[in-house]
Amino acid sequence: MTLNPPGPLARTNYLSSPPGPYQSAADPNNPAFDPADVLPAAGFENQALDAEQYHRPLERLHGAGLHEAGVAYGMQISATIGQPGVLVMPGLALDAQGRHIYLGPGGSAEVGPDADVPNTPPRLVPVTAGGAVLPTTALPAGTYYVIAQWRETWNAQGSGSDPNTNFYADTPWLRLVTASGYLPDLHVILGQVVLAVSGGVTVVQSAGYGPAGGPQRTSVSLPAQALHLRRAVTTTTPPGADTAPWGAVRARENGGVEIAVAKGSDQVALVNDSGGNFSTLAVGANLATFGIAANPSISLNSTEATISVGGHNQRGEVIVHDIANHAAITLAGDSGHVVVGGQSMTGKVRVLNGAGATSDSQVKEVITLDGSTGAATVQQLDVHGSVLVDQDVTFTGTLFDGRDVPAGGTTIPLLGSTTRKVTAHSLGVGSGDYANFGGTATLQITLPKPTVFSAFSFLYYIQSSADYDYGQFVYQPTVVTEIYQVDDTATDVDSSGGPLGDTYPSTWVGATGQTIWFRVRAVDESIDAYAAIVIFWE
Repeated sequence: MTLNPPGPLARTNYLSSPPGPYQSAADPNNPAFDPADVLPAAGFENQALDAEQYHRPLERLHGAGLHEAGVAYGMQISATIGQPGVLVMPGLALDAQGRHIYLGPGGSAEVGPDADVPNTPPRLVPVTAGGAVLPTTALPAGTYYVIAQWRETWNAQGSGSDPNTNFYADTPWLRLVTASGYLPDLHVILGQVVLAVSGGVTVVQSAGYGPAGGPQRTSVSLPAQALHLRRAVTTTTPPGADTAPWGAVRARENGGVEIAVAKGSDQVALVNDSGGNFSTLAVGANLATFGIAANPSISLNSTEATISVGGHNQRGEVIVHDIANHAAITLAGDSGHVVVGGQSMTGKVRVLNGAGATSDSQVKEVITLDGSTGAATVQQLDVHGSVLVDQDVTFTGTLFDGRDVPAGGTTIPLLGSTTRKVTAHSLGVGSGDYANFGGTATLQITLPKPTVFSAFSFLYYIQSSADYDYGQFVYQPTVVTEIYQVDDTATDVDSSGGPLGDTYPSTWVGATGQTIWFRVRAVDESIDAYAAIVIFWE
């Protein structure tokens, strides 16, 4: 909507100024002016009372009580860089005392730097549709606020036979003041300029923004507890038109602000009126929640950098779609599953190690799970307990016993650095019992399916000599390692600790089984041993 502003404002003077020299009490431009201290002109007592003690105070009460100071419209400032003078466009502002500062086309503006000095003649410049020019040449170089201040000028041109019935014209005072000269009760900032020594303008700006920016150009605002939004609606019973509540922006009882809508089906949208997206939505909150306030389904915690999905009686799920809107990644809270891949795509999980890297080329891929082949590539795998694998596994490098080594021992390889392929049906890894001084340690491995035994690696530890042994089953005078049962077939054990451990490999190589029991028997009661890890390979 285009505003059609009125002409310049003027009013009749119904007051009789006290005789003698200038008195501040009789000057309406003085903040201490009180019309009750000035006698009404003869014959204008009622008009003076109404104008000076009702209409004009009521205007100020409305302005200061229902609004906050600032620019209502217009009053833009501009300048030609390097040239003197600041152009102020027509417009309206409101000062902190509720007075309207109207720069109307066809009127005048006060630009004298000493207009508030008693008996100083006014220095007026015309206000056209193109604005009013504020001179700058008389000022030293520096940074200044461009301000507007309410002011009236006695209109000598309208004088008649009785000077007490002449007019006062609104002549807003446009001036440049430094930060120390800014008076927030009287001044409305229109912008900021920087002047050179010659008075030429070098910078024009709005004087910052926000509390950290200090004094600045502001717009008139409306202090309120709530802003109620309504809109026109068409009614059906009876047919007609009405205005219905549509929402509200209001202050919360315990602090903060809330946006309320009228119905559960309503929407709250942050949009760009010109279409498309706007640049950035910044939310400076420690916690943002979505859903029912008492039981939110999604929580974004900025202090901990966490996203929580789901809650009490709510299943959390995160779904990432591809460009065709197919589910590519799913984090399912009800099952604890992570699903990568989907329709028309193969999933792959990559874990990178960029510790100490200074470029992308130095970042290493340490784990890869490839859905196209079912292969898992792992740079380092630490196993605590048993592992059963139903796909082929290829070891490139050395497979170590990486658990805590007892005092005096060393970590040793179970498979050497030669690349070995351990087939899907023949891999079993596990950690067995502890045999304390003359006891027996056992280890049970169940393979994914019945397997033909081809080769074994069996690790045990002897505390007295801090010695490891691995490879084929062995017999030592102090320790016997043996297979003592396969599936339901048990093997007699020589309780005397004879060389039964040497015969069991030859007995069982080539045999078929799925569940195997291994045993370490510490024959000497001074020996401490445990069954550690068993590996089969082809």
